[in-house]
Amino acid sequence: MPNESHWFKAPNPLTDHLPSYSSLDEVVRVMTNHPLDGLDVAMLSFLEQDQLLVMEKMPLKPTEQSLRTALTIHGMAIGSLKLRNPVLASGRALVDRIVDAGQSTGVAYFQKPQKGSSTLLVMGSTGTSKTVTVRQACQLLGTQVIHHQANDAALWLASKQIVFLYVGMSHDGSRGGLLVAILLSLDQALGTKYAVDMPKKFKTIERLSGAIISLLHSLYLGVLIIDEGQLRNMVISDQAELMHLFLLSLMNSGIPLVLVGNPFAFSWMVNFSQDGRRLTEITPEFFHPCGAIGDARNDEWNTVFDGISDYYVLHQTFQNREECSRILKRCSGGIPGLALSLWCRAQRQVLHFQDRNYLEPDDIVHAYQDKGFDAMRDLADGFANKQAKQLLRWRDEDVPVDFYADAWGSPLSDVIVGTGQATNSVQLLVETRATKTKRAPNPKAKLKAQETHKANRNLARAFLHSTLTEEDMRKDGLKQHALQGLGSLLAQIKK
Repeated sequence: MPNESHWFKAPNPLTDHLPSYSSLDEVVRVMTNHPLDGLDVAMLSFLEQDQLLVMEKMPLKPTEQSLRTALTIHGMAIGSLKLRNPVLASGRALVDRIVDAGQSTGVAYFQKPQKGSSTLLVMGSTGTSKTVTVRQACQLLGTQVIHHQANDAALWLASKQIVFLYVGMSHDGSRGGLLVAILLSLDQALGTKYAVDMPKKFKTIERLSGAIISLLHSLYLGVLIIDEGQLRNMVISDQAELMHLFLLSLMNSGIPLVLVGNPFAFSWMVNFSQDGRRLTEITPEFFHPCGAIGDARNDEWNTVFDGISDYYVLHQTFQNREECSRILKRCSGGIPGLALSLWCRAQRQVLHFQDRNYLEPDDIVHAYQDKGFDAMRDLADGFANKQAKQLLRWRDEDVPVDFYADAWGSPLSDVIVGTGQATNSVQLLVETRATKTKRAPNPKAKLKAQETHKANRNLARAFLHSTLTEEDMRKDGLKQHALQGLGSLLAQIKK
């Protein structure tokens, strides 16, 4: 049969040991993460309940978007491993060529795309379930490390395979920091000492970068995931341009790459790669708060609430499920991370201060009104009310406020607005990104900027130095560049 002779269907030790799925229901089961599975909640002590409410947790009942994202990552990895099939002469030749070239030539070899290259961008503001989705996608690929025995068809005496590798972007945006993170993750998985040995052998970043890509190919890495991309470590860091070049090399490496983070972290990509075609060959995934974009009837909140409400440690069932769901969505702005935080805060307040051992809808409201939620209330309210002005504190750091303002039919203009309880009503000067005219120096604005900086360091970006032109990179030019890039990237996604 023709199907049996096609390279895609050929026996392949790189994929033969991975889980196979015959239905979407099986995928849903693997993607579902219920941290309390196996616990008898009714038998938990007060202290155990309290510990579960304050510890890190990542419950997930997959939405359509998280399933689609996971299947994309799964498909990228499987497709690449099939191209590198060591049983086929073409697969062996591909890997051997890249391994040799990376070690001898360095990262410069990957200026052009290698066969099997693919990139997925997973974007979204904080708390929108990006990380838990990607981590559960790794579970679809099964065990991280496979130790292969002798295989005559693959010409192996033995071999190690890393199915997926998950690392965080270096906090300072340096290539060296990211390379060390990759090596440390390999060492943790394999029990090796690459992080110590390789920098000694390859003295420059360029040589080390190429050698690490070669190493990843020799280990048949299925997919490399880099999380925690932010404006500060990928756009405005001292080494941003060098990091951009390195990430483009990773995109060209022949190993599937998933970049996860804040939308602003990727604003440079469209301009840097000219037309952005390779970045959108696989449609980027933009995670929004539930109800922020599109028809509210299809915002997947019910699925999100099902997953969050399963994380419940009080001994008696919570009251009025429908009302709890409605209030939690309103108080969290539909942001899953904030909703989970409020859900656990409400349970903890009941646990500590109420005579009952069940949760009522009003408990969620009390958690929302608590001073401990002050810092996030504007964020939740902004999305709940679809009021972009309430999101201005996060405009240039985490939330693409102008994108949402346009989507909600209320584009922002030059205004002075209060930023709410979270910053003690500090006044924030907002500059429109469409303005190109040069403004005269304004001593009052400069003084206002100094006062605001003392009140909240994050607000200092919103004020301009009056002695610089609008395009100057020390003033608004770098921000404008990032926003223009983000706008271009979002326009590519919409097509």
